[in-house]
Amino acid sequence: MSSVVLWFLLSIIPLSCSTQKKVDGPPPWAPAHGYRAQVRHIYFPEYNIYFDLKRNVYMFMSGDNWVVGVNLPPHLAKANLKRAAKIELELNIDDPYRFNADHKGKYKVQVKVTPEKKKPNKGKKIKYN
Repeated sequence: MSSVVLWFLLSIIPLSCSTQKKVDGPPPWAPAHGYRAQVRHIYFPEYNIYFDLKRNVYMFMSGDNWVVGVNLPPHLAKANLKRAAKIELELNIDDPYRFNADHKGKYKVQVKVTPEKKKPNKGKKIKYN
């Protein structure tokens, strides 16, 4: 009897612990042609996150710790990674964030400043009849 209960518990534990979806294939933001064989990680400087092409996981900061997961954190769920700058890293390690201070310095985010549009008649008095 106890072996049946133990078998039952062991058979349902993996189902109850699996809350993240399995990712098959490249992420939607990956280029159609793929990446060179030497590239293992993609760094997104605008969001300061990494993607591991070998393990199909994201690496991002949560508080003071780096987190590894198949999904982006909720605050980046709507980020458009397809349009974001991508840096191909040829680091064959599991923790590229170990060099995050170097990456943040080397790949600084370029902020685009949009000039203000000139307003017509600025500073001019308009007479109405």
